[in-house]
Amino acid sequence: MGLRHVILSMILAVSAGSMLNAQTEVHFWDSQPKQLTDRYDLAADYYDQDWVLVFADSLDMLSDQEKSNEPMKYYAEALRCYNAYSRMDSADFFHHNTEAQNLALKYSLMAEYFSQLLNVISFQIDKGEFHKAQNSANFLLQESLDRDYPKGLYYGYCSLGLLYSERDNHDMAIKAFMKAIDRIDNADSNKPVLAQIQSLIAIEYLNLKEYGKALKYAEAAKPYSTPDEDVDAVIAIASFHLGDHETFRKFTESYLDESNGNMASVSFEQYSNYLMALKYALTGDFTKAYSHADNLDNRLGAYSEIAGIGKDWQKAFQYAVMASDSIINIKNGLLKEEIEQVESEIQDIRTIYDAKEHLLKVRYLHTILAVILIAILLLVILHTIKDKKIIKLKDKEIEMTRQAKEQAEKSEQIKTLFVQDMSHEIRTPLNAIVGFSQLLGLPDGFITDQEKAEYASYINSNSEYLMMLIDDILDMSDIDKGNYRITIDRVCCNEICRSAIKTVEHKVPQGVELRFRTDIDDAVTITTDSGRVRQILVNYLTNACKNTSEGYIELSCSATENPGKFTFAVTDTGVGIPEEKAEEIFDRFRKLDRFKQGTGLGLNICKTIADKLGAVVTLDTSYKNGARFLLMMDKEQKTDN
Repeated sequence: MGLRHVILSMILAVSAGSMLNAQTEVHFWDSQPKQLTDRYDLAADYYDQDWVLVFADSLDMLSDQEKSNEPMKYYAEALRCYNAYSRMDSADFFHHNTEAQNLALKYSLMAEYFSQLLNVISFQIDKGEFHKAQNSANFLLQESLDRDYPKGLYYGYCSLGLLYSERDNHDMAIKAFMKAIDRIDNADSNKPVLAQIQSLIAIEYLNLKEYGKALKYAEAAKPYSTPDEDVDAVIAIASFHLGDHETFRKFTESYLDESNGNMASVSFEQYSNYLMALKYALTGDFTKAYSHADNLDNRLGAYSEIAGIGKDWQKAFQYAVMASDSIINIKNGLLKEEIEQVESEIQDIRTIYDAKEHLLKVRYLHTILAVILIAILLLVILHTIKDKKIIKLKDKEIEMTRQAKEQAEKSEQIKTLFVQDMSHEIRTPLNAIVGFSQLLGLPDGFITDQEKAEYASYINSNSEYLMMLIDDILDMSDIDKGNYRITIDRVCCNEICRSAIKTVEHKVPQGVELRFRTDIDDAVTITTDSGRVRQILVNYLTNACKNTSEGYIELSCSATENPGKFTFAVTDTGVGIPEEKAEEIFDRFRKLDRFKQGTGLGLNICKTIADKLGAVVTLDTSYKNGARFLLMMDKEQKTDN
């Protein structure tokens, strides 16, 4: 049985006690002989054995002997259902699952009824039928509302979290797990349950490479977690990436200690090999490090990390590219099927709701279809640009020196990475739009008006991001064709800055201060193209928002910093840029971190605009607390149209 079923079974087992609500559920087995209950518990543990089916038949016989034993029919059918699950026999599983659901309702066994609904979701996830699992999760949540069974909402949100996690939609998985936590009554008395969900959230943040948050939730879960929840492994991995090697070694040793019971985890083999690979890489024993990495599902990604620890940057880059290509190839094969399933699901949903909800659903369906068409158009443009570059390189092949040829090959490699990045950049907001649109389609009572507004905001922001990608591509195309025009006018310096601030203020991360400083009077003007200057400043500010998680982002305008020039500066307290990359970042398709959002075109377009305005864009390498980008313009502009 797969990983999802194991985790879902844990959720059921831990939540079987007094949690989530004040309801008192009568447990049938409390009135049965201990010998029989022990036998049933053993069968439940060894559901994949043939003798379990014989025992299920004996329960049927007992149920026929007297009326008080009738509920045994459910437990007999449940054992057959679990046995079919172990064989992944769809027809047998759904037959016995349906019978078990009907019997659970007949005998008012509500906990057992919802556990069977949860088993359906688990089975569909293990079969890779994600959209069916999504529908089953929505049905479970609706049943919880209709039957006034709050514990079912907890089950549903947990299953949604696992479903989103399986589809690599880790942000939405975290939101679902957070909602599951909200359904836990009296968290102080249910700390093991809370710890279980916190450990799942920690793993999601680990997948997002947000190691600080992963460590926070893992440490919160640690005092009440069980070994098979892999909390020690999460703390070790997060600590390693945060540079705390002492904590990494301590929790690696704890996780690998067989006496702690961690080997019971279905992820033990993967985590233990990854931890050993990192451990040996730290000690310089790269042969053993690569040997352990060979056993990982994502061994290419691990190879890249090991090479990076050994400061073999070329090999690290090569493995990272290979790992990215492998992931993209797998997911590209599923993309067409995913889109078709989404369209089918939306079409089915449209027939369920009343006229008002129907109109709302049509609106979001049109949004999704528009995004798909935009994505297709973007891919066509990318391929057109790529073909144009290839033809141009072939025409000049005869005249190229060996050094020029190597540079061309390097450029081709960068463009290829760009196309792959763009494929990912399109899918990420598209997945978010699809996911939140599905949530908006849920029945009344499932989500609040405030949540609807929040989800609509997420859809709009992701649509805005897709439009930004297209604008960058179109700007690049216009530049290449010589169609990029400059319109000169007399404009106020401070007004340009305030407009740029207004444009990006909704993108500023929570906890980061956005501010504006100027030593220029509002009456001072400059002769330039205000729209293009604003475009450069908005690009600077957007980059700062993506790379700053705390502190501040400041836009400043000065007539004194560089005599004879107006100096616009965007300063942040983010991750910063290495000094040796100061010139490289303005190259086309150049991204320092391939896993950050963006096309790698923005700064190159800024440089091109500045050249046409007779201005200069640069990185202030003397600033060490983050990044500081400058735009310096003569007080009397000379432009190149």
